[in-house]
Amino acid sequence: MAQVSWLYLNDAGGRHRVGLYHGDQSGHLVIYCNLKIVQIDFNVLDSKTYTFFIENDLIEVRLWRENDGKFSYEFFENKQADTPKNQERKIEMKQNSWKIALFFGLGLAVVIGGFFGFRAWNRKLRQAEFEKFQSERLDGKLTSEAQQKLLANGKTAPARVYFLKDEGRRRAMYAFQTADNQRFQGKIIVADTGQIMLPTGFELADRDEFEVIYLPENPETHIVRYDLPTALQRQLYFRAAVGTEQLAHPEDGAARSTCIVFTVEKERGWQCLADFIFQKTPPEKNVKNNSDSYLRLIREVSISKKIKDVCWDK
Repeated sequence: MAQVSWLYLNDAGGRHRVGLYHGDQSGHLVIYCNLKIVQIDFNVLDSKTYTFFIENDLIEVRLWRENDGKFSYEFFENKQADTPKNQERKIEMKQNSWKIALFFGLGLAVVIGGFFGFRAWNRKLRQAEFEKFQSERLDGKLTSEAQQKLLANGKTAPARVYFLKDEGRRRAMYAFQTADNQRFQGKIIVADTGQIMLPTGFELADRDEFEVIYLPENPETHIVRYDLPTALQRQLYFRAAVGTEQLAHPEDGAARSTCIVFTVEKERGWQCLADFIFQKTPPEKNVKNNSDSYLRLIREVSISKKIKDVCWDK
């Protein structure tokens, strides 16, 4: 079994021990940070990349399968991805560039300021029009012609959900980036308080990600598919399901809880993870996914047998 560890020092001076175990024959992989498991995967027999956060830093661990079949491992912070901290870095870089521009000449700074001011004003006008368009579309006014165009010619991209506070009230929005690096965003009409449940049975939360389908020639025509979570989002659902399973059945241990969730998801698909997440919720509080649906899932003959065969020694 391969065992690798790294010491990561963040900008605030924090020290974090990151490591992994990777089975030579089975390919089973566990990545941990400060003795806490952050990633679990099975049958990893080829090159693969895993991402997770240490505080606000996006970390990537890459596995490389060499020509001789052996693996090498790489650990680094991703400073290019769209994360809040990287956005702050970009803002800081822009601020520094602005100061340099001021230093080299007030006249040049005035020209640059006027240029960016005009762009900001123009962007604000476009944004107002776009938000009006989104508000109408989210109220169900996307035309059938637009839907047909999306189905025929639409491209996909990940859309991220954001929850914001506006004068003490909750607002929700989403944002995505097209293949040619255009950024778009739209409002989500939600209640100010309480859970926001999706038709898939999962709760909508800040930073969730879903597929968006857009027209390349007119990205303002698009639709967010909340029934199509991204691979990263499905991983978050999986981790939440494992965490709930561990809390509900501490006598099983972390390895067995992970194996059960992994096995059932493999048989029934990612949608079944909602039954794990809401397994302690009574039916009157969640009609679709609750304690009863969880027991029906686990006690199903084929599923019960599969768990016994795969996870009996975990």
